[in-house]
Amino acid sequence: FHTYVTPLPAVQGQAGKVLTVGAKMDALPVRQLDINAGNSLHWSGDSRQLHFSLGDELFTAKAEGKASDKASSQKIGFQQASDKPSGKVALTGARIVTMKGDDIIEGGSVLVDGNRIVAVGKDIAIPADAKRIDASGKTIIPGLIDAHWHGAMADAGLIPQQSWINLASLAFGVTTLHDPSNQNAAIFTQAEMQRAGVVLGPRIYSTGGILYGARTPFSSTVNSLDDALTHLNRQKAEGAISVKSYQQPRRDQRQQVLEAARQTGMMVVPEGGALFQNNMTMVVDGHTTVEHALPIAEVWDDVKQLWGQQAVGYTPTLNVGYGGLDGEHYWYARTEVWKHPLLSRYVPRTVLE
Repeated sequence: FHTYVTPLPAVQGQAGKVLTVGAKMDALPVRQLDINAGNSLHWSGDSRQLHFSLGDELFTAKAEGKASDKASSQKIGFQQASDKPSGKVALTGARIVTMKGDDIIEGGSVLVDGNRIVAVGKDIAIPADAKRIDASGKTIIPGLIDAHWHGAMADAGLIPQQSWINLASLAFGVTTLHDPSNQNAAIFTQAEMQRAGVVLGPRIYSTGGILYGARTPFSSTVNSLDDALTHLNRQKAEGAISVKSYQQPRRDQRQQVLEAARQTGMMVVPEGGALFQNNMTMVVDGHTTVEHALPIAEVWDDVKQLWGQQAVGYTPTLNVGYGGLDGEHYWYARTEVWKHPLLSRYVPRTVLE
């Protein structure tokens, strides 16, 4: 994720020779230009400077310089007002599921003023200038928060003006989503566009790219608190409110991510990768949540007592069901999913079938 520059000398008689370059190579001098990370690298017209970005900052570095020279930066972000509806709307005659225990209001009304619900009840006063919508025979529930949501937010870097994924989520009552694994450029762009009212969709929050501990081209190496802070700072700069500590193999690595989260004011939502022992250390160490189901068929009292003493959430998810069948295929086996009125309206047939 870092940005490096190295000279590439032209040596006579060496045409076709393979030269392996990397952050720790000895054959040529290497200079790290950034502090946390760099994206969208490109040269200036005269090839004397290198430009890159991170979040709302544009960085510029001279191609030639001392090993300690870092890039200069300038803010390129701008302020945009959040979209806010105006006027009053009254939904009348509905069956209302409240957030007060098991209370249900039959034939009730909901009054909205701008972007705030100002009254809910059986006999609330409705202003004369409010737009009335007859919701008789309908049920109104509080907006749902999908804490573990996944879906494409862009295609080849293009953000759709209308996203069927967003519309389908809204149709099923999801007004806020948290995606613990997505592409930074796609989901954080979509989130800002939604807030500005450019696209229709739920409120969007995300970890962005995961902090992957296994060996891959996109691994996030964590061997110290400084490493962890680098990763969390780069994700926060892009728009993340949380990070997904994913398959970091050692407990001390996961603890370093946790400490970095405390220092940066972020949440950590890991998964145990079907390893029960990993799940339990995540609970003891105080992660924000544990994602996906525990990989055991039955949870005994010792686990319940341990977990009950911690402020650690649990997001079992239906699709990734470690220790059992995934919930998605339950519906395929027992229902005609492709005939569901909401799914068939918003989800493309190629996906449903």
